[in-house]
Amino acid sequence: MNNLPPISSPTGAPAPLPLSSEIDLPTLAKAQKWVLWGVLANITTVLMTLATQSVAANASQTPNAPLLLITFIRLIIAIGVALAIWNLARTLKYRVPWLPAILSFFPLVGLVVLLVLNSRATTKLKEGGYQVGLLGAKPKRS
Repeated sequence: MNNLPPISSPTGAPAPLPLSSEIDLPTLAKAQKWVLWGVLANITTVLMTLATQSVAANASQTPNAPLLLITFIRLIIAIGVALAIWNLARTLKYRVPWLPAILSFFPLVGLVVLLVLNSRATTKLKEGGYQVGLLGAKPKRS
């Protein structure tokens, strides 16, 4: 009689997951586009914060509600950018894709992580025949 557990493979060891070294280029193009749009949204909220602070400095009363709202929007966008960075790192087959996402919350380190990921994604997309512009890759023409 065989003493193997009921959920094991015939050899007793779990079957390894097939790892593909091939990167899915359409998914990579979408992931890069999400990251770049998130960065653009983040820059927009920073400019909105600066404008609101300059108006508040010139006013007799400081309006806290607009600054609080913009800060909340910036937090939501930062979380969205971190998720987009995680997706881009996962698409690029990083072993630890959550690490760049966490590092994206630190100002200068996040910028370096973003530049490295974007550079690698751009290189892979150009090798695949995509045209890469300022806001990501254009669809591949057949």
